[in-house]
Amino acid sequence: MTNSIYEKLAASKKYAALCPDTLRRVAEDCAQRYKKPKEAEKAARETLHGITGAFMRPEELKRAEERLKAGDMEGALEMHASTRERKPLGPFYEALFARTGRPGRVLDVACGLNPIYLAAMGVAVTGVDIAGGQIEMMNRWASAGGYPLEARLGDALCPNFLPEGPFDLTLAMKLLPVLENQKKGAAAALIESLPSEKAAVTFPTRTLSGRGVGMERHYSQWFEGLLPEMWAIFDRYVQNDELIYLIQRNGGGTDHGEALCSGHAHW
Repeated sequence: MTNSIYEKLAASKKYAALCPDTLRRVAEDCAQRYKKPKEAEKAARETLHGITGAFMRPEELKRAEERLKAGDMEGALEMHASTRERKPLGPFYEALFARTGRPGRVLDVACGLNPIYLAAMGVAVTGVDIAGGQIEMMNRWASAGGYPLEARLGDALCPNFLPEGPFDLTLAMKLLPVLENQKKGAAAALIESLPSEKAAVTFPTRTLSGRGVGMERHYSQWFEGLLPEMWAIFDRYVQNDELIYLIQRNGGGTDHGEALCSGHAHW
């Protein structure tokens, strides 16, 4: 049943550009949970709709690429929801790199269009995402302009999705709660497997409607409780309604002194 569902999803116009690993993972999960093929396929499509509901539509990607070609990078990035929420990007990365040091090579997991900004800064970046349309568009832009960007398909809930390191810094921005909601233990597993000495892990502090509702405290407690022992927190701050944790592997150097509170930041 899994193969049948996968083939139908891969052949559909709506999901054909998604990471094949994602399609197969969802197909297999729904085939195990439902005995009837039609019910399993329906559940798979509903799951994928939930995952991709906030993704850029093909027409939006086309407009974004046209803006990039016209030299309007900010206008293109404005069209992606998570990038738009992080504006202005200049101060965001100035604050980040002031704490981590300017990285030579960055891995961005569930990257969206974020690698475009980093590559335009001259930072070599590898972006991984399940949205094939975005991946193809970024690679075209990088190839045409000679930017240090490689974008590739990959699903953080599937094995062996990470590219070979080492990287100086990994970005996992607003990603861990999404993974954990789909698979318990996935957040800690991802952190354990990161191919870098440092990572920036971020969380939202407000809902989409702008309400705080204790999100900063909730995510602080949750993340500090799940952080694997091999990692330690060396900084924590909030910027643009985004809670940012900077972590490093135990034994790794930092320009900011000892890790906070033996691996736990104050809040």
